[in-house]
Amino acid sequence: MTAPEFSTLPSPPPNKSGWPWTEDGALAAQRSRLNAWPKFSIITPSFNRADFLEKTIRSVLLQHYPNLEYVIIDGGSKDGTLDIIDKYADFITYWVSEPDKNQADALNKGLQRCTGDIIAFINSDDFYLPGALRRVAQLLAAHPEAGWISGVIRYEDGDGRFLHTRHIPPLPAHRADWIDRWPTYQPACFWRSECFRRVGEFRVDLPYTFDTEFTIRLPFHQLLPLSVAEPFSVRVLHGDTKQQSNPEIYPREAQIYYPDFARFLTSEEMPPFFWRQMYRAYGKLRRARGRQAYLYVAAQAVRHPFWFARGWRWWSEDKARRQAPAL
Repeated sequence: MTAPEFSTLPSPPPNKSGWPWTEDGALAAQRSRLNAWPKFSIITPSFNRADFLEKTIRSVLLQHYPNLEYVIIDGGSKDGTLDIIDKYADFITYWVSEPDKNQADALNKGLQRCTGDIIAFINSDDFYLPGALRRVAQLLAAHPEAGWISGVIRYEDGDGRFLHTRHIPPLPAHRADWIDRWPTYQPACFWRSECFRRVGEFRVDLPYTFDTEFTIRLPFHQLLPLSVAEPFSVRVLHGDTKQQSNPEIYPREAQIYYPDFARFLTSEEMPPFFWRQMYRAYGKLRRARGRQAYLYVAAQAVRHPFWFARGWRWWSEDKARRQAPAL
């Protein structure tokens, strides 16, 4: 799909201004140059997000990226979403509106339509910053060893007020830290298509943490990230987001896939991971059931004496390092 010009897009609502409503992304796009632009496939999963979707769509189209494939998978919205999609239908490669199992299922439908060299998804209440796609393409071209790239994500509230930023740090040296100490921020992630060919699609059985699990899965298959301190996207926090409305589900769901990765750890790598998991469970039990927390720890010590002893030593040394005064 050829990048549309700002003047060819439908007019924005009269009460909207700024990026990507009345401001174009052409100048930001011109800052990044390549001899040949790899094909981007961007997927937007959507369900009843009419209040936010148009901004998401415009932020993709106004990237002025010359080799773009844009796919929207809607879950059967009834709130005016289809009117917005129809408004921009001439600029969308493929879209469908039909029931799905969850967001991961919608994305997997989108992946089946993707033919790009670089794949990403942007939710229907988030948006890209100007020039993001061209900059990502330039960085990945300069780093062929990287399987994917992650950058900075900005957070805003539903009224567009800036909240804070988040940045995925470089991949930790110890694999145990990949599993539960390495944060991921999906709107600022872009994957080469090889990532999906080698490790598969998103897990539909993880409706809240499928993107985190996928990101952890990649380095365990030697698909390493390039982490850059550059902003690519904005995540909008409002009352209806999964992150805001069901925060307790995320750590609970993570326990489903933690064992899948723990089996890759060596006997030397397992103690820190084992201890952190045990300590978290102990804390929850102590708050809720008191005495059962101590019985749980004792049972773990009997069941895994080596991991327990080594984990205790690691935890003690780690605690001492964190509490040591800065020089």
